[in-house]
Amino acid sequence: MRRRTSSLSFLHLFTFLALFVGLLRGAHAQGTVQVGACCLPNGVCVVTTQTFCQMNGGTYQGNGTLCSASNCQPAARGACCLPTGLCVQTTQVRCQMLGGTYSGDNTTCATTTCTAVPRGACCMPSGLCVQVTQARCAVVGGTYAGDNTTCAATPCTPVPRGACCLPSGQCTVVTSTQCQTYGGTYQGDNTLCAATTCGAVHVGACCLPSGACQVIAQTQCTQLGGTYQGDGTLCAATTCAPPAVGACCLPTGACILASSTQCTQLNGVYRGNGTLCNAATCAPPQVGACCLPSGTCTMTSSAQCAQLGGTYNGDGSACSGTTCSTTPTGACCLPSGQCVVTTQAQCTGGGGTDRGDGTACSTTTCNTTPTGACCLPTGACMVTTQTQCVGGGGLYRGDGTTCATANCTTLQTGACCTPSGACIVTTQTQCTGGGGVYQGNGTTCMGTTCSTTPTGACCLLNGQCSVTTQTQCTSLGGTYRGNGTLCAATTCAPTTTGACCLPSGGCTQTSSTQCALLGGTYQGNGTSCNGTPCAPAQIGACCIPGACVMTTQTQCAAMNGTYRGNGTQCGPATCP
Repeated sequence: MRRRTSSLSFLHLFTFLALFVGLLRGAHAQGTVQVGACCLPNGVCVVTTQTFCQMNGGTYQGNGTLCSASNCQPAARGACCLPTGLCVQTTQVRCQMLGGTYSGDNTTCATTTCTAVPRGACCMPSGLCVQVTQARCAVVGGTYAGDNTTCAATPCTPVPRGACCLPSGQCTVVTSTQCQTYGGTYQGDNTLCAATTCGAVHVGACCLPSGACQVIAQTQCTQLGGTYQGDGTLCAATTCAPPAVGACCLPTGACILASSTQCTQLNGVYRGNGTLCNAATCAPPQVGACCLPSGTCTMTSSAQCAQLGGTYNGDGSACSGTTCSTTPTGACCLPSGQCVVTTQAQCTGGGGTDRGDGTACSTTTCNTTPTGACCLPTGACMVTTQTQCVGGGGLYRGDGTTCATANCTTLQTGACCTPSGACIVTTQTQCTGGGGVYQGNGTTCMGTTCSTTPTGACCLLNGQCSVTTQTQCTSLGGTYRGNGTLCAATTCAPTTTGACCLPSGGCTQTSSTQCALLGGTYQGNGTSCNGTPCAPAQIGACCIPGACVMTTQTQCAAMNGTYRGNGTQCGPATCP
């Protein structure tokens, strides 16, 4: 596949600066927004809010800090394979924000082969069908029909919606899954908020089993195995003690030191806080006859028999008096892409896909699903697929990464204004993934006023219509028909697409409108990136108040900057 290298940093920085100017104007009027120095991935320092700094992959130096006292260094860059098959040279954080796969620090597109991520039909909760990647389908809460499937051959039905009582006491109409994600109580399919009375749920500091603290509802705290500190309490004034440990007797008869929660997760027997492992702590496990899937019998413990996929015949039973029958087996595709012949129960228990009794690996093709470290909102880490990680509100660290090097920390939470106007406390990723507006880390719903985000008809590229917010419509590449418009009164025709040469030199297949929004040059309806050579736009140093950025002459003029010429570089003496 032909590779195109590009660097989108100046495009993102231009967008960031435009948003930042608007933010500062609003902050000046309200006098409530805290700002500080922000080190951007390219080493440039700007003064902005913590939220906008993190949104652009920067490192916030703290409220009130100045660029003159901040030593900003460019972040390491490497080859990033985008879902379209395009390769860009960027940072790992920016690569993840673009939905790409990072190849490692200092890798280059010249030595990296990128392939396009397969797309397929995705049934959205509204019943609308869109053609996207599996990861994108999970982000928008859809159901993926499989690689290379089409909407024309995929029937989609709307997911039932109903009233959801949020912890704040507000009510919103969402799906059952969305309600659970928001920490709400679902009132049933087709129920309405007008006929539902919701009581406010108090929140407070919760000491989790790991020793971390999180401000959540008491019910959520209990579900996570935590200790609730009381309504209205804050983590800043709460000291959570690390979990107590003691002797834990495992099913194998071994003894380890673990917390009560960890011991339970390992199916062990906890001997109490402060107990120690010694020769008399754990008694040897009981054994009995275990019928294996192959039809053979072996003497083992009940737990070991279950791990082997066998049937345990009871403590003290013997193989001499036991008749075992053969359990059907077949090909099983594991998440690693490997094929093994096993029982259906063992296959699904290991996260595999069973291909049916009697099938053989010699006639079975298994697709590899890459896995990597996933940092969960609680700060915990698990190795899973990117789709499962994003669906759980986690931060995927990249294919092949491990928890040993993931360096996960508890994610910050804050108030989130949902499109319905309700307010919930969640992470920034979960908020924006549900179409909400994040109010900032540490904010609460008590001091937040949310207004309903207007919706309207959105004509998608495939000619279908969906009622969404303007932001959601734009993210899907659609054309927004205005607030309050309905699909019943809107006629949508499939949008003609063509090759769009981006300022970075990359090429993407999109509409002429989307191409203009990206600052690209549209090559004409029906043109293809495969036959379109795109040259990167000339860039150089641009002096703006307090900083120097690498951008085009046109973008520099739009920022009221002073362009130093094509090919010039930002340095200590570039901008006086």
